[in-house]
Amino acid sequence: MSITCSRCGNLLAPNARICPRCGAQVNYTDQTVKIQQPQQQPYVPQPFPQKKGNNTMLLVIITFLLIIAIIFLAVFLFKNSDKKKTVTPAKTEQTATIQKDAPKDRLEQLQEVVDQRNLSTSEVDELSANDKRLLRNYIYARHGYVFKDSQLSNYFRQFSWYSGRYTSTDQVERMFNSYERANVQKLTDKTATQSSTLSTANYYEFIGHCNIRAYPTESSAIIATREDGEICYIADRSGDWYYITLANGTQGWTHRQNLRAGR
Repeated sequence: MSITCSRCGNLLAPNARICPRCGAQVNYTDQTVKIQQPQQQPYVPQPFPQKKGNNTMLLVIITFLLIIAIIFLAVFLFKNSDKKKTVTPAKTEQTATIQKDAPKDRLEQLQEVVDQRNLSTSEVDELSANDKRLLRNYIYARHGYVFKDSQLSNYFRQFSWYSGRYTSTDQVERMFNSYERANVQKLTDKTATQSSTLSTANYYEFIGHCNIRAYPTESSAIIATREDGEICYIADRSGDWYYITLANGTQGWTHRQNLRAGR
């Protein structure tokens, strides 16, 4: 609240009795009290106050979600890497006993043409006895023969094209074409191709009445019989079984107890 002189309008100090400018006495009853209103400041909107607690919680939630996303991504990549790994199945003991002695590509080349042309003597001679056996039985396998020999059965079952349907060799052989029939004979008759390599070390005699079987098992089919003293030549061996060639060119398996070294 401010008081002014009624004569000159001079601003007076509170409780002043005389105006210092004009010397007039101050009569408070006649004075007009002028109240200076405080100057109003313009309204400025204030930003909405943010709570510090909410920001901290939001940061924690975002961090947690990122950690979960990283874990799921790591698990996904790990599983995909496992699927790409090539797993090599372990060979069974029976399958492991049948090995390809010739180069892989060479044996496969002969398998591709064995039904299209006659194999030459040189092509047959370069194969081991075991590979001749595989190639000969390949012709039976491609016509769906069911092998009684577990080794041959396990060997051919690894191929997707093999499907055993027939248990009779006669039934399968009737489906051979002329090339297959000739090649089976050539792969079986080794007298001509091996006569130059036979020596007295391979010469054996039978002991008593003996059976010659199609495969090196007691349950395989008997393809021939021989009496005491008859001779044969050893071409290959599988454990206690010998793959032999008879004097007439027939080949098969017999147990070692049936043979003695030739005199």
